[in-house]
Amino acid sequence: MATYWLSFTLDDRTIGGRDYSTRWNALYSAIHQISGANYWEKTTSFILFSADKTIEQVVSTAKNAVSPTYDLVLIRSLDTQSARIFGPNADDDIFALMPYLQKA
Repeated sequence: MATYWLSFTLDDRTIGGRDYSTRWNALYSAIHQISGANYWEKTTSFILFSADKTIEQVVSTAKNAVSPTYDLVLIRSLDTQSARIFGPNADDDIFALMPYLQKA
């Protein structure tokens, strides 16, 4: 089982018939499903959780819950130097700060 954190910003628009709240709830629900009862979400737009999934599977789960074209999501594995980002990112400093980060 691996430990991950996920940080995100969701676009305010309704996208594909799903508004902000629908996508927010879908993301939390998807992470709860893959992590079982082992998660922490006490700060805004941040979830720390364990899952018996690869980082690619976590990315796929998150992408299905939100709009990857409009919503920005950053996922980091705490067990390895592995991280993925998808969505609109206009600040490439993140790649200097996290040289192991890959676009998903």
